[in-house]
Formats: sequence, structure tokens, C-alpha cells
Amino acid sequence: MKKLFTLSLLPFFLTPATAQTGDTWNLERCINYAFAHNISITSSELQKETSENNLSQARWSRLPNLTASASQSFDNEGASAMNAGLNSSITLFAGGQTNKIIEQNKATVAQRSLQIEEAKNSVQLAILQAFVQCLYNKEAIDVAQSNLERTTQLHNQAQVKFEVGALSKKDLAEIQAQFAQSQYSLLSAKNNYANQVLALKQLLELPPQTAFEIEIPTIATDNLAIPDLMETYNKALAHLPEMRSYAYQNRIDSMSIGIAKSAYFPTLSASAGINTNTYVFNKPSGEYDMFRDRYFVNLNLSYPIFTRFQRKTQVENAKINQKYTELAYESDKKTIYKNIETAHINATTAQQNEIVLTQMLEAARTSYELSYEQFLLGGISSIDLTTTQTAFINAQLSLMQAKYYTVLYSQLLAFYSGNKIQL
Repeated sequence: MKKLFTLSLLPFFLTPATAQTGDTWNLERCINYAFAHNISITSSELQKETSENNLSQARWSRLPNLTASASQSFDNEGASAMNAGLNSSITLFAGGQTNKIIEQNKATVAQRSLQIEEAKNSVQLAILQAFVQCLYNKEAIDVAQSNLERTTQLHNQAQVKFEVGALSKKDLAEIQAQFAQSQYSLLSAKNNYANQVLALKQLLELPPQTAFEIEIPTIATDNLAIPDLMETYNKALAHLPEMRSYAYQNRIDSMSIGIAKSAYFPTLSASAGINTNTYVFNKPSGEYDMFRDRYFVNLNLSYPIFTRFQRKTQVENAKINQKYTELAYESDKKTIYKNIETAHINATTAQQNEIVLTQMLEAARTSYELSYEQFLLGGISSIDLTTTQTAFINAQLSLMQAKYYTVLYSQLLAFYSGNKIQL
């Protein structure tokens, strides 16, 4: 069972970076490209091809084999001999082992198909997380840019006030420090965005030189409906490939038990062949040739009477493996429920936080604007102003974080419900 992906949104002082100029990629395009190029998915497809070959080989094992042989020999007395033959054999009965192996391989092929789906799900969840992180980082650049513009204006005004003696050197130093911090925050934001885009490109298996820029979707989280927890859980059990795969694994385990039990039955095989022997003898006193053809048909019945309890051990181990499968199924059910409930809690909390943080942002904006005016009039110190400015920036980023948490976890719930991931 694949673990639930969580979003680690960065704090405001680690905000993102500028996008490169290039081709734009939306989430759907990223996912479709990864489906066609991801190494894990390709590996799963190759594993299915191998299982299909094994199935074909198991079916062909019902056929008789056919071998040909020939030899030629000479001796020092002038004699020569030539032997040629055709031989064939077939297993007529082996306790139903061949049929069980074929059924086991059929189940394995079906299971491999589900493993391809599972690999695709894992990839698209990873891409969803990386893409949402890119969106957060890119929007955080705007916050850092706006903050730098405000701080630049404040820095210029503070410099003028200091030159005319209306601002102390201490307050000017505080404004200059804030100005430098704003420049650093913007550079950090651009760097973080560039690194996140690089991570997304690597996830897509894109060549390093590929121009890449994410497409910014219109995201509205106000009316996002959070699905019912138990309904989502039941749908996940029904459609997730890793859970559907257990039905085939049970079939594989049952066939393994049957294959092990087939060793208790006798094995009946048949063989037939034709051999031709030619002998030529040459001497001064005489010369003669001898030809001999031999045909044969054999039936062979074998039964191992005592195998040092190997058959019993093989049957018991096959039964134990079946119990392991049952335990793994129950464990994965619990893991899925935990992941869904975690996503449900986080989506609900983030949606509620958006309401509160929207109000907080408006209050922080008003407080900063009033503080800015008071500072210009000499009513407050630069420390008081930078405190309200920091609170305003934090409120912006906190609201952004809540918004993208809502986006991420609502999409995870949509995925577990069997719906398409899309922004």
C-alpha cells in the first residue's frame, strides 16, 4: 500500500523562485507525460510481459517434446557405424500440477496489470504533491516581490527623513535591515521555486535542458466539498489496484497449495521413438553392411514413497504464505483508512483555517497600513512598523498555505474516491 503523500509547505522565509521562460505544463500534462516515460511504470510493464511469457510457457508444457540425435564412428579395422533417432515424451498425469501452474500464471498476469495501475497511482500522487508545492512557491514569489516593493518605498522615504533630521540613525538602520531582509527573501523565494521545478522535472524524467514552466490554474477553494469519510474509504477498498490485487494473490496462494499437494500423486509419462543403426565392415577378405531399425513406446509410472517429509513441508509453507497474504490485506485496509482519515482531517481543517486566516489577513493588512502612516508621521518607531509588516507577510503566507493544503488533500480524497486528479 502506498503511503499518503503529505505537503511540506515552506515557511515564508524559504519562499520560491522565478519561473523559467519556456513551455507551460499543467497538472494533467505532467501526469500523462509521466505515464509514458516514468521508469517505475515501464518496469512494471516489463514485469507483466515476463509473466505473460511464463504463462505461455506453462501452457506449452502440455505438449510433447521432440528430440533428434545422430552419431558417426570409425575404428582401425575399417568399420564404421552411424546411429540416428527421433524421441518424444509427454507427461500424462502429475496430480493436476500443470493445470494449477497455468492458473497460477493467469492470476499473476492479472496481478501484474494491477501493479501497473498501482505504479501509475504512485507517480501521479507524487506529481500532485510536487506540482502543488510549485504553485505555492510561485505564489510566494509574488508575496516576496510585493514586500520588497513596499520596503523599497519605505527605505527611500526613511532615507529622506534621516537626511532632514526627522528620523534617528537607529530607526534608519532598522529600515535598512528590513530592506536587506526583503531582498534576501525574494532571492530565496526564486531559488526555492527553481529547485522545486527541478524536482518536478526529475520526477517526470525530463531531460535537464528541457524548458519547463508550470501553468497556473484558477483555484477556488470556497465551495470545495469534502466527501464523507466512510464513503471514501469503501470506494477506495473497491477501486484501488493494490487492494483488488489481493483477490489474485489469494488465487496464486491457493494454486501454490495445490501444486505442493500434487506431489502426493504418482506421475505418469509416456515416451516413444525410432532409432536406426547402420554398421559397415570392410576387409580384403570380405565386405558387408548391416542395418537395424528400432521402434519403442514406453509408459512410466513413478511415485516417491518417502521424501524426508519434503512434500508435507512444502504444503505447510504454502498455507503459511496464504495466511501472510490475509494479514497483509488487513494491514493495508487499516493503512488506507488511516491515510484517508488523515487527508479528511487535514482538508477539513485547512478549509476552516482559510476562513479564519482570511479575516486575520485583512486585520493584519489594516494594521500594517495604519502603522505605515503613523511611522511617516513619527508616531511609532521603525521596530513597531517592521513588526506589523512581518505579521502581514506571515498572514499572507499562512492563508496561502491553508489554500494549498485544501487543494492537496481534497484532491487526495478525490483520488481515493476513484475520481480523476485535476486542478
